[in-house]
Amino acid sequence: MSDLIMQAALSRRRLEAEQDITRQWMERSQNQEKAILELQKEVLFQKMIVAAVVAQRDFLRESPDHIEMSRNLTDEFKKDGTQKTFFRRLFERAFDKKGRELGVVNPETWRD
Repeated sequence: MSDLIMQAALSRRRLEAEQDITRQWMERSQNQEKAILELQKEVLFQKMIVAAVVAQRDFLRESPDHIEMSRNLTDEFKKDGTQKTFFRRLFERAFDKKGRELGVVNPETWRD
C-alpha cells in the first residue's frame, strides 16, 4: 500500500509541475499577444503618418506657389489655441483618411 501512496504522491508532483509549466506558457503567450497587438497598432500609426507626409510632399511638388500657400493659416485651431496652417490641416486630413481606410474608428484620437 505504501508503494501506491508514494506513486500517487510522485504522480501528483509531476502533474503540479506540468500545470505550473502550462500556466507559465499561457502567461507568456498572453504577453506576446499583447506585444503583437501593440506592434500592429504602431504599424497602423506609421502607415497613417506616411500617408500624411506623402500628401504634403505631393502638394508641394504640384506648384512652387504651394509652398507659400502651405504656410497660410486656416480657421481651425490646435488644442493649444493656435491656428492651424494649411499644411497641418492637409496632414491631419490625409492621416485620418488613411486611418479610416485601415479600419481605425477614430483616427483623429491617434494624432496630437
